[in-house]
Formats: sequence, structure tokens, C-alpha cells
Amino acid sequence: MSHVTCIATIKPKENETIKELEDRVENYLLANCFLGGGRYTSSAYDSFEIMHSETRPVTEELYNNELQEHEGECDGEEPIVFMSIITFTDIDEEQCSPEFIGTKYAVYLDCHY
Repeated sequence: MSHVTCIATIKPKENETIKELEDRVENYLLANCFLGGGRYTSSAYDSFEIMHSETRPVTEELYNNELQEHEGECDGEEPIVFMSIITFTDIDEEQCSPEFIGTKYAVYLDCHY
């Protein structure tokens, strides 16, 4: 089994803890068929887990280094052999933009396929 890191961005609710934010991401992905079907029809993942120690606010540096390539996308895909995998998704279904800086969190997922 191989794996890849996927970044899920999300706008936190007022007074929401990191744990609550991560739980909301996980629940959303499971409810919306992140493992295939629904919004994520091309997803080839067998399983995923949240990398709890990696969740952080979107900073300018994080945006420039990890999110800018997905600017204008709600879901970023990369082809691998005979399939595509999701490497970025915005839980709020907003297109990736510099407006994410300071307003959203990046939740890192370890995805297995």
C-alpha cells in the first residue's frame, strides 16, 4: 500500500478547538465519500487518517509553499499511474486563494491507496 499527504483547508468556527476542527474535517470527508464516490468520485483512497500534530493556521509561507499551486481549485488532483488522487480539498468548498491566509486552517491527512 502506498500513501500520500493531502491538505484539507477549513475555516474554524468561533472558539473551536483544534480537536473539534479536525473532527469536523474527518466527519465531512467520511460523509462526502472521500474514499470514493460523491464529491470525490475520482478518489482512489482506501483509508486516511488525520496527522494531528500537523494542523496549523494557513500562513503566507504555508500558502506560497503548499497551497498556491491549487489556486482557483476547490479540489486539487494529481495523476498517479492509472488514477488520480486528491492532494488538496477545501472543506468549505471555496476556491483556493490568498484569502485563506489568516482565515483558514490546514489539516494534513495521511491517505493510503
